[in-house]
Order: sequence, then C-alpha cells, then structure tokens
Amino acid sequence: MKGWPFDISKDLSSSLNASILSLLIGRRLGKEEDDKLRLSEEFADAVLAKTGPSHPTSLLPGLRKFCEIFKIAGHDKAKKAILQFSSFMKEEVNRHKTSQLLRDIPDFINSYLEKLSELSKTNNKYHAFSEPMLEGNLINLFLGASDTIYSSLGLLFRVMCKHKNIQEKVHAELMAVLGKNGLAKYEEKDKIPYTFAVLMEGQRYGSNVPLSTTRKANQDIPVNGFIIPKGSEITVNLWGLHHDPAYWDEPEEFRPERFLRDGDTRLIMNNPSYAPFSMGRRNCPGATIAGMEILLYFSEIMKKFEISTPPGVEPEFRVISGLVTRLAPQSLCFKERNI
Repeated sequence: MKGWPFDISKDLSSSLNASILSLLIGRRLGKEEDDKLRLSEEFADAVLAKTGPSHPTSLLPGLRKFCEIFKIAGHDKAKKAILQFSSFMKEEVNRHKTSQLLRDIPDFINSYLEKLSELSKTNNKYHAFSEPMLEGNLINLFLGASDTIYSSLGLLFRVMCKHKNIQEKVHAELMAVLGKNGLAKYEEKDKIPYTFAVLMEGQRYGSNVPLSTTRKANQDIPVNGFIIPKGSEITVNLWGLHHDPAYWDEPEEFRPERFLRDGDTRLIMNNPSYAPFSMGRRNCPGATIAGMEILLYFSEIMKKFEISTPPGVEPEFRVISGLVTRLAPQSLCFKERNI
C-alpha cells in the first residue's frame, strides 16, 4: 500500500466476520457463499442497532412487537435478519451431523455435539445441552465477538494515529519478539506485554460496550445498606467503571502503562475495575474469541503498516451509539513498512 487514505470499515468487517464464522463452523465460506457472509453482516448490524439496555424496546419489551408488526424503525428487517441467520446456524449444525469430513474438525459445533452425545448416554436428564441451545450459543458467540472486535480495532487505529510514539513502540516490540513472520498468540501475550497493554487500555479507554447486558436479581440482595428487590433488572455502567477517577488516574488519557509493572515488563491482569466484557458467570460469551482476534489483527497490521490520518486531518472520535459503540467512519492512511 502507498498510504493513500481510504475507509477500512467494510473490508475489516467482512474479514472479521468470515474469520469468526470459520472458528465457529469449522470451515471457510466459499465464493459461492458470499450471500451467507452478507447475511452475517446484516444480522450483526440489525441486532446491535436495535438492542441494548438503554434501547426503548429493551425498556418496554412490548414495543418491539408493535414496531415489528407496523414495520417501524427497521424492526421488521431486524427480525427477518435474525430468523435467516438462525436458519443458517441450524443448517451448519445439520451439516456437521451428516458430513464425515466436518465431523473430524475440532471446532465448536463438534465439541458441543460430542458433549451432548456423552450426556445422552447417562442418567443425567437435567443438563442444559440441546441442539436449540447449540444454535443459540453460535448466535451469541458470533454477536459477542464480531462487533466488539470491529469497534475495538477501529478505536485502536485512531489512537495509533494520535499517539505516534505508542505506535512505534508497539511495532518495535512486535518485530523484536515475533519478527517478520511470527504470529502473536493469545496464550503467549506475556512475551509482548506492551502491545497487550495497549489492547487492554484501548478497551478501557473506548469502553465499546458502555452498558452491560441486563441481569435480573433472583432474590432480595443487600448492597451498602440498600436492598435490590427480587426481580429487579440490573445493568452495569461499564463506561463509568472504566472512567472513574477513584480507580484510574487521569482516565481520559490513553496510557498503556496502567496495565504494566516491573519496568513495563509484566502485565497487570487482575484489576477489579477493568471489565471490558462485563463480569461474573454471565459475561460476554465471545470474550475469548474477541481477545484472540483483536490481538492477531492488531499485531499483524502494526508490524506491516504505519497508520496515519491524511495531512492536516486529526483522528476523529465521534461515537455512534448502540449496544456496541462504533466510531463514525474516517479514512486513514496505511503505509506499508519495509520489514
């Protein structure tokens, strides 16, 4: 690349969705299946735009049905996209059950079906494993990873444009540790502590999921002298948690060193005020996939390209709100490095 400005949004989104689907269904979609890739993109866009703890249809569930019936605000299209993607996932589960070639691939579907088969041979009748549950898990994993990765990378690219010194330090570490052809592995993140600290700070700084998905109290819960009544719906303000000066010094500043110690050589992984994928047993189901993909994409691009804004243009951080926030589109320059 010569470094001409262009908007990477569409290419990045398509690449990420194809990669996540391959992890879930155990195969790459062929050229003749471009319609399924488009379907996955439409599905993610529709759901994330029409859901979230602060969305009117989440606060008034009956409103969603009304909007679907009278085709208001695109809710009918969102429902259609959800049903089509659900049908796609059902097809993939059936394909795994009937194809010997796919049955030998150690992917998520096969692992789940294997566990389901084991449980069906026992006297345990109260497990939660079922094929409808598998299809639902596939949908949740895709949703939990796709837009989170996309929005996280979009923010990081803008931050790298703003903080050239951080960009160069990341590039230097990656080249020193991985070299030109080495790949960053999530389980070996301690080998590239500064790079991973940049990713963690990006997720704190951007807080791409500003409000957690809703939980419900199954009993009265005392908290600091107050009672949360049974049946209450609870949403965690993750953005507030990540920008509270009681926990973070100068929270509006981008400082990867927050997550480093011992001369910036060791990662701090257990900060209780850091929860980019929410917390508890009901945290984001796609957290692991998202972490792996963000690291892989970011490290490869940082090794091979120098990112900047066009001359005289500052990086923009205007947010488009939703269940997962996105930055408004902006053209950036990706200049290939001589490595």
